[in-house]
Amino acid sequence: MTPVPVRPPLRFAARRELAVVAALLVALVAASVWMTRLGAPLETAASPRGIIDFELAGTEARAAEILAAWDERAREAARAQTRADDFLYIPVYVLALSAAAGAVATRVRSRTLARLGVALAWAMFPAGLFDLVENRQMMAELASGADGDLAELARTMAQIKFAIVYATLAYALVGAVVVLAGRLRRGA
Repeated sequence: MTPVPVRPPLRFAARRELAVVAALLVALVAASVWMTRLGAPLETAASPRGIIDFELAGTEARAAEILAAWDERAREAARAQTRADDFLYIPVYVLALSAAAGAVATRVRSRTLARLGVALAWAMFPAGLFDLVENRQMMAELASGADGDLAELARTMAQIKFAIVYATLAYALVGAVVVLAGRLRRGA
């Protein structure tokens, strides 16, 4: 194992780290399933991906189209899902993905890949903040109607958040496979 030049934000006792990361990932999967169920009423012809389509609307016209397709039950589901995102889902995915990237970063042999993992682990915290800003914009639109500036800001925040989240997820998944394969080759 190559020493990591900078430490990931979340560190756990070595013998417990994998169990903690696994528990966080299980919590993330459970929270994802729950959030999907909570957002089911948001899946319409105008928003087949539910709240994600609203996050990425980007224009007043697109946001208005989505809001027009949502009845009051769907709008309440959007408010509930956004509140759950703020208070449950964001903390869970930030902690789970940061811990996973950090665990991989401390186990890869390449200094460059270790640095990348540490950077992604730290980047998950701003991703959560971008998500909170995005959610404020969507809640404002749910309260007062489609707004081009709010939709554009929500989309920008969502795009940055998704880029960080997907990069961190890919790093953690691919990195875990690489670390495991290396250990299997060495017989450890």
